Formats: sequence, structure tokens, C-alpha cells
Amino acid sequence: MNNIINIPAKEKTTVLIIGKGYIGNNLTPFLAFDDNLEVHNIERSQINYLNSEELVNFFESYKNQNVIFDYIINAVGFTGKTNIDDALDNKELCYILNTVFPISLSNISRQVNPSCKLINISSGCIYDGYKPDSKGWGENDVPNFGICDDASSFYSKTKHASELILSSTCDNVYNLRIRMPFSEVPSNRNLLQKLFKYTTLLNASNSITYLYDLFNVIYNLIVSDSIPYGVYNVVSDGIFNMEMFIEAVKENEDKLIKSGFISKTYLKDVKLIDLDQFTKTDITKENRSSTTLDNTVIKTITGAQFVEINKELISSIIKDLIRLVNE
Repeated sequence: MNNIINIPAKEKTTVLIIGKGYIGNNLTPFLAFDDNLEVHNIERSQINYLNSEELVNFFESYKNQNVIFDYIINAVGFTGKTNIDDALDNKELCYILNTVFPISLSNISRQVNPSCKLINISSGCIYDGYKPDSKGWGENDVPNFGICDDASSFYSKTKHASELILSSTCDNVYNLRIRMPFSEVPSNRNLLQKLFKYTTLLNASNSITYLYDLFNVIYNLIVSDSIPYGVYNVVSDGIFNMEMFIEAVKENEDKLIKSGFISKTYLKDVKLIDLDQFTKTDITKENRSSTTLDNTVIKTITGAQFVEINKELISSIIKDLIRLVNE
């Protein structure tokens, strides 16, 4: 499903990916495929990147070895072991990872290399509801599910705060808003695998991000080296809903059961509910963002083509997911 646009890099570019989760671990080989990119990847077990002094020393040690990073990709963030409700019991860590760390990283990286650029993986879950024109929220629309909204989740507040500060004080940052990433790569962070665990599902329209659409954008930001800094919505084309998901599950029911993704009674047990019903349940502790984003700007600037979210795509991804688990 990878759809790289082959824009030739002018020279060898050095990239550091911070984080080895669902995004960072899969982005590393994706970028390393290009021989013009020298890709490094670290995680917290290797270095406590929440300690500013230790992080500065880390960059300096690489610089002493003549390795100076041109791009740093922040794939670190608090999402909770189960879901973003975990932020309520870990507010300090959530705030540090989602708000403080990206800002510190931007400043520290520029101290070591003034021309270093930061690509920050952020979230589009700072909006809720739908625009009247049905195109989806754009980059210039004021977020309505963040620090100014008491009803928003603490997670969304930290993401909104980070975006505000990065946009107003840092001049070397690409802030990429994604929503509910998914792919054929097995992971407990994969949207599809998350949904397999629930039998009560909120049936709302949402933008979601295919992992390799995000990777394609990151690749183009790096190799073009001329795209303006700023905030960009990075979501796939089309709209996702639970009816689509259930239809895709039906097409793959037997193999999903055999692979252990769902129970034998999953489709009998599953129930789709609307927002009013959902808010009356105790499934989540905090409100969730249900919304769509407009991806026109990033597609126009990069020339990238994204996958179209529909039942056929979701079914195809599920088939590949099953195949990779069984290999």
C-alpha cells in the first residue's frame, strides 16, 4: 500500500526519529529505503529524552562524531496503555510528553544545529463536530476541542497547548495533525485492532490516517526541503464510520476469529450507537472527538495522493493484517 512519490534528494540528509512505538518503529525502515537518507532511531530506554541536559549531551555526542541531524521527527506522545482516559491518572506525564517535550526538542535541536527542522506528530483531535460546508476543519480554523473547551479531554488540551506554543514561538517546526492511525501492521495502537476489542461502538463520521499516507508526507517534507513550516492536517481521503468497519469485518469474519482478533460471537454482540447514547454510557471517562479534517493544503503542497477510506480499503487492510499476524 506504500505510495512514495520519488522526489530525488539533493544530498545525504540525516534524520533522527525519536520514539519506537507504532509510528516511529515503522517509519524508520520506510525512510531508510532511500539511500540518500541516513536514519537514526532512539527510544526512552536508550536515553532519557525527558531530561533536557541528557538530551543536549546526546546531540553533542553525535555532533562530535560529525553526525548533525537535519531533521528530527518526534514520534513520542502520551496515549495511555489502554486509551487517552489514562491521562486522568497521569496528567503530569501526559503534559510533559505532549506539550513540554516537543517545545524543548525544538529549542534544543536548534542549539546544536541552527538549521535543524522538527517534524512533530500531533493530533487532529482538537476539533469536534462538523463544519457546515462538510469539507472538514482546515488548518486556519480555531480548535473547538482543546484548552478553551471545558468538555474536551485532558489529552486534547495538551495537544492543543503544544500546537499553540510551537506555532507562536518556534520557527523550525512542521506540526502534523493525524487522527486514529491505522494500517496492516499489527499493533495495539492500530485503530482496527482497538475496535476489535469493543462491542459497543460510536457510529460517527471521522477522518482517520493511513500510516503510509503520513509516512509519504514526512518523506516529501524531508526530500523537498522547501515546504513552509506550519500546521498541516494529515488525514486520508474519505470518511470512516463503524457501519463501514462492521461490513469489512463481516467479509473477513472467519479468518478474524481464527486469528484471534475477534470472538465467535463478535458480530452478534456488537452494537452501534449514536452520540447521545454513547455519552450516557460509562465506556469512556472523558469525551471523545468525532470530526473530519480537510487535507487539501498538504496534498496541494506535496502533490501526494492519499488512499480513499471506504469499505473495500478497510477490508483489504484487514486481510493484510491477518496475513502478517499469521506469517
